Amino acid sequence: MLKGASMIEILKTSKVPLTLSSKISKATLWSFNLLMLTLFQLSMSFAQASDGVAPLKNQPVVLPDKQWINSGVSIYMTPKGFGFFENNLQRLIENFGVSVTDAYFPMLSFDQSEALGIDQLGLDPEKKGKILNAYKELKTWFNSLPLLQFQPQIRIDEFIYSSILKRFALVTDESLLAFYGKTSGAIMVFEIEASDVNLSAQKIRVEDASQKDLGQIGFDNLKIGLGPLKMKIPLWLNVQKGKLIFEALDSKASFIDSKMELKYDQLLFPEVSIQIGSRHMELKKERVSQLIQDSVPVYKKQILEFFEKLAQSELPKFLNEQSKKLLTDSLEDLSVLLPPGAESALVTPFYWGLGLQKISQNKGVWITLGTFIEDPTLGKVTMPPTLKARSAPKAKDLKISEYDFLMSIDRGFINRILQLTYLRGFLKEVDDGSGKLLKFTEALTVDGLTVSPTKTGALMKVGIHAKVPEGTISGASELVVDDEFDFSVSVIAELLPMPNNQGVEIVLRRIDSDTVWVDPNDMTWLGKLFKDKIYSEVKKEIQKINQDWAAKKQVIPGTLPLPPELFGVKSKILGMNFEDTGQLVLYLAYE
Repeated sequence: MLKGASMIEILKTSKVPLTLSSKISKATLWSFNLLMLTLFQLSMSFAQASDGVAPLKNQPVVLPDKQWINSGVSIYMTPKGFGFFENNLQRLIENFGVSVTDAYFPMLSFDQSEALGIDQLGLDPEKKGKILNAYKELKTWFNSLPLLQFQPQIRIDEFIYSSILKRFALVTDESLLAFYGKTSGAIMVFEIEASDVNLSAQKIRVEDASQKDLGQIGFDNLKIGLGPLKMKIPLWLNVQKGKLIFEALDSKASFIDSKMELKYDQLLFPEVSIQIGSRHMELKKERVSQLIQDSVPVYKKQILEFFEKLAQSELPKFLNEQSKKLLTDSLEDLSVLLPPGAESALVTPFYWGLGLQKISQNKGVWITLGTFIEDPTLGKVTMPPTLKARSAPKAKDLKISEYDFLMSIDRGFINRILQLTYLRGFLKEVDDGSGKLLKFTEALTVDGLTVSPTKTGALMKVGIHAKVPEGTISGASELVVDDEFDFSVSVIAELLPMPNNQGVEIVLRRIDSDTVWVDPNDMTWLGKLFKDKIYSEVKKEIQKINQDWAAKKQVIPGTLPLPPELFGVKSKILGMNFEDTGQLVLYLAYE
């Protein structure tokens, strides 16, 4: 600590003043206490936002113009990381309560939008010729024959699906971008291979929407067994004006070598009869049923080719139609965040959100999101560009083969929270315990520092601007500086992962003595005359504080809720760096 007595001794010997009073150095420590409080409450607010406060949906929140932090959060999935999806996709989906091997649908329906002519049924020329010849012959003998077209309406009750999967994976294939003529976005391939697929329905009814008077055909308690089956569905993902663009491309399917079994309890078909005079002759249902069973092996290839064609052309169309219905708005998630330092959860919260900005592919997949934090009680508050990161993350600390994904956070995200907190009136001053308040003249700011690539933790510097309270200066020290004065300093802290991935703690490492600044306007003529000497002595005292911090670990209470959990799977931190770009980068691996 700096001692006022040393100042008296200096004056007695007619030497220039070299030190400030002990209370001045205590003021610096007050600022560290506030830093601890700020980061602790900030971490608690993050924890509340991530754990206890669900994203807001359908609530009328009026926000000012959003100050977007472009590339506020970036996620990079490495080729190694995508290997996890290749081998664990089924488990990941089932983490959300969705089974991929079993499904039950109380009712399914399919309506053909327009009637299909015989030329659109995909029949081979021989079969098509036989049907046309038969129809032409019958037309010469009978009136009101059904038209050679079909517009099916299908209703399925209690549909059950089950399968045994040999492969269920999502893989990346960067080469397909050029193959499909895509210049942006990313292409992933959904691969399915099943050894057995079993389909059953309590009831199936099919009718021609354009000729409903023909009646219905259908089955009761139908069971179909298929396998093995293989499918590959390329999916193109991109972002345009904040909207996720999804396109299922031409699929590949292989059903030809599958086995096929068909069973049912009852066959339903329209009444077919011939009447000669008063005699009415009906078609034998059991003979029609036997004909269908006997035809399964004969027409197996044609049936499987139909299913294969359906999977390759109709399935992508269906997926694309559904995506257009679902992906109509910009994907933006709105959540609440309590201001750090708020004494009650009843205060109006901050609102923060994420929005998709870009998806790209380069030896993996980059997902870039913008973010914003706004305070509806303040109106529009401009965010100075100096609070944001200076560039995109370098992300070069670990080899790409060593981690599954990385996540970078723009320092502007933290600084924006600190800015709004200060303007709201929280954490603008701190009591040293004796009733004197150190008043902050600006919001705290956070920035990054480059550290060794082998270091697990991430160093950051916290900028502090404050006014020393009245009564801090006493004795002979008043000869060099005013009773109240403005000063600034940077504190170096380290983010360190806690054991068992329970969060990230914040450890105070040192005061950056090179950043100490006292407002010259608050110095007396004597202080201005010997300013360099004063700073030299202050740095010596700071060195003593740094030695104390090095000897005893100074941990800020509370933890940041990192590493993140993605898709219901926990991750662990392999490396971390708060870059000089202003990006906090975490290198992560799935547990």
